[in-house]
Amino acid sequence: MEPKKINGKWGFDFSYKNKRYRQQGFATKKEAKMVIEKILENPIKQQNKYAHLNFAQYFTLWVETYKEKYVTHKTYLRYFNALRKFLLYFGDNVRPNDVTQREYQEYINQLGEQYTLGTMKKDHQAIRACYEQAVYDGIAKRNPTFNARLESEIEDMPGHVKFMEDFEYEKLKEVIKEMNTPSGLFLFILHVTGARFGEVSNLRYEDFDFEKETIFIRGGKTINAKRTVELSYEDSKYIKEQIEALKINLNGTFLKRSNTAIKQHFRKALDNGDIKGHKVLHSLRHTHITYLIDKGVDDEHVSKRVGHANINITREFYGHRFNSSKEQSESVVKDILNSIENNDTP
Repeated sequence: MEPKKINGKWGFDFSYKNKRYRQQGFATKKEAKMVIEKILENPIKQQNKYAHLNFAQYFTLWVETYKEKYVTHKTYLRYFNALRKFLLYFGDNVRPNDVTQREYQEYINQLGEQYTLGTMKKDHQAIRACYEQAVYDGIAKRNPTFNARLESEIEDMPGHVKFMEDFEYEKLKEVIKEMNTPSGLFLFILHVTGARFGEVSNLRYEDFDFEKETIFIRGGKTINAKRTVELSYEDSKYIKEQIEALKINLNGTFLKRSNTAIKQHFRKALDNGDIKGHKVLHSLRHTHITYLIDKGVDDEHVSKRVGHANINITREFYGHRFNSSKEQSESVVKDILNSIENNDTP
């Protein structure tokens, strides 16, 4: 049970009383050996000494103990940014054993809607490493991050190109309507619902209720992804007419198209509409959300419409737009009150 030096750092990896203990990153052999001795002295105490801590408290202790002295300040801040996102989803008081493997995967799926794969990997690595230590310390029975699958819908691009201007978004809708192809119909549904690519791919004909002017989104990525989305009368009518005019086979997931095909149609629509800038397919979802916010739709309704796991996700990612909308509303209120005062007669 002697410490071993790996990649310039000391650590250990051994089993004792049917439990595996593994830890790396010690600056000296003496530090690693002291931890081994504590484990051998009282494994029960070693396992239970952190039992009163919630995840945020344990994560902070873990960073201060194993990371703060050995990483750059930028990396140190990145760990706590990962924690902030984790708590935003699971809540400030979540305990290590509260999170299941399925729930963590749903959290990762949610990150994939908002961040690039590179950012996701960094956040995941921080949470995963902390959970590995938590298992060894006995504060977590298992590591829910195990075997998590990371996929991102966001291409690596500057933040300012994730959204379209309102006039571009409105113009694009009219251009898409002129395409008269199955892929064009797919794009149109993405545009008017703010749904994810996979959600539209999985639509069945029975999910459309043209009398009530709604689409049932089957969801799948997050706990609140299953939902019913309202359509305008004109949009519902257009979808129904296109399905009939294009003579689409209505069996199964009748709209399913490859991601490549839809991206090609999207690029063609941008070119036809003379819409400049590096816009990507997921810009439709981002802009659908910001468009509704700018028109005064409240955050709770927007969150439910687009299937965010909780309202905090909507506020975190689009909060600046809500603030802008609020300021506009306050300005309108002032104008109304001023008009009343100016219209007073002596």
